[in-house]
Amino acid sequence: MPEDEIDRRVKQAVQEALAAERRGAAERQANDAQNLARLKREAEFLALEKMPRTWGALAVRRTRNAFLLALALLLVGVVIPVQMALGALGATPASFVLCPLQCDQCSGPGRAFHWNYRGSWQSNKGRMGAAHICDHPSLDMEQMTAFEIVKRNDELQPC
Repeated sequence: MPEDEIDRRVKQAVQEALAAERRGAAERQANDAQNLARLKREAEFLALEKMPRTWGALAVRRTRNAFLLALALLLVGVVIPVQMALGALGATPASFVLCPLQCDQCSGPGRAFHWNYRGSWQSNKGRMGAAHICDHPSLDMEQMTAFEIVKRNDELQPC
């Protein structure tokens, strides 16, 4: 056989193999697209199956969603900004409840102090960089500075 005939047969065999591979890839891609479409339809069907159909179930679901939305708006729009503003001023509304629980003479509102503390997180009784000091007859809270609070943090914090 002449060399040209061999080259032609090899090229033809390579082209046939490439064509077969392309057909196989196209079939796999079509099957993947069909499988993806089927999975999407199944997911939509399951979502529709889980959706409540009765008036009562829909009312419960809508009431729950409305409550969660109102709660989120209340927290994000009112409670968190008020707490942040009071924290920036050094006061916390919780101290009116928590301070009397610490000792008989303790009362709110007290003052909150924050600082950059360097050291172990277990230092200063686990209260790194923050101290909430309640009003007490033995402390003159109005005259105390943040530096004094930082120095006396261990003795001022509850056990």
